[in-house]
Amino acid sequence: MSVKLVKNEIVCFLGSPESEVICISGKWGVGKTYAWRQYLEETQKNNLISKNYEKYAYISLFGQNSLRDVKSSIFPSTISIDKLKEGPNVETFLEKIHAKNWRTAVKLLSNALESKIHITLDQLFLLSLRKQIICIDDIERRGDGLQIGDILGLVSYLKEEKKCKIVIILNEEMLEDTDLREFKKQLEKVVDVFLKFVPTPEETCDIGINKDSS
Repeated sequence: MSVKLVKNEIVCFLGSPESEVICISGKWGVGKTYAWRQYLEETQKNNLISKNYEKYAYISLFGQNSLRDVKSSIFPSTISIDKLKEGPNVETFLEKIHAKNWRTAVKLLSNALESKIHITLDQLFLLSLRKQIICIDDIERRGDGLQIGDILGLVSYLKEEKKCKIVIILNEEMLEDTDLREFKKQLEKVVDVFLKFVPTPEETCDIGINKDSS
């Protein structure tokens, strides 16, 4: 698929008010993640992202060994959509801690502890999630303890129950046979749009060049 078509699909995805899952697959080194970030920033700059989605989180599964690790990494990585260039930092983390929905979640945790009800931190993080864009990268580089089915199950949950927009970025060619079969089996059930990112050398250069620079 041409870079232009990939960009158009991403812009449509970001502009839609619906919770959806988009998957971008391509070889290592072709600029998948870079292109996603660039198109995301451009779409935000042009005020074309749906107003339903004001938060964003990027997480890499490189070396992650459990679903709990993945869940727990979403909250600290979450930023306001207008702070894409800044990225997550101490300031953005403190903003979330003081947000109303997080204060409510902490109160729930406190009540649960008093009642001796077991709630884990990753479950608490999920309680605070609602209608945000989440990019999940490097599935093929995850640790041995993290299964493809578990990842896609979480993606489905975030879409259906938390009304999130999920972006999956991977090189499916690097998945082992069993994982690749599982991925393809779940693909139609979980993913709404599948994009094959195969830029020409010229397109790769265009993506990498900042046209705003002199």
